[in-house]
Order: sequence, then C-alpha cells, then structure tokens
Amino acid sequence: MEVFLKWSIMLLGIFGLVQLSELIFIWMRRPQNKPAVFSVLPLSGKISNPEQTLTYFQEVALWSPESQLAFVIDCGMEQQSAKVCRNWCENKSRLIFCTQKEFAEICKGTQDKVY
Repeated sequence: MEVFLKWSIMLLGIFGLVQLSELIFIWMRRPQNKPAVFSVLPLSGKISNPEQTLTYFQEVALWSPESQLAFVIDCGMEQQSAKVCRNWCENKSRLIFCTQKEFAEICKGTQDKVY
C-alpha cells in the first residue's frame, strides 16, 4: 500500500510538472498584440423587426469585453430592410453596416497568424 501511494504521488507530480511546463510554453508563445475581435451579425432576406434585432445585437456586442467592433453584414437583404438597418447603424458608434465585399476588405488588414 505504501509503495502504491508513493508511486501515485510521484506520477501526479510528473503530471503537474508537464502541465506547468505547458502553461509556461503557451504563455511564452502568446502574441504580443491582442488579435482584433469582431462581433458579426449576417442578415439576409426580409427582416420583420430590424430595430429590435439590431438593439439586441448591440447589447450583446457591448457586453462582450473582447469585442472591439460590431458589424452588421448585408448578405442579400431586402432593399427596405437594408435601408432601415443602414440608417439605424449610422446613429450608433459601435455598429458598422457593410456588405460582404466591404467586410472582406476590412478583414484583410486584421488577419493574424495562427498560434
């Protein structure tokens, strides 16, 4: 029994050292600059109540501590819904209304390496 206890403690100690070295290694390889984090809401078709949808999305984006910007992306919305969403987003500081092509251009500059 005593030998089993010693071997168990030794094995747990080895596992602990492996975990500690993994933590140190991940910490050393972390990126120097924080990667950009976006909240994205893709919309398509006819939106029945765009103000409610956008208000909810804005609240979710504001509560996210990592999210720096929030994008509402037009993925083939009806023209009237797109107009309402664009006008609503112009009055908000953190919401940006854009098309898929515009969003792709914005994301090109923020792509970071996988780590």
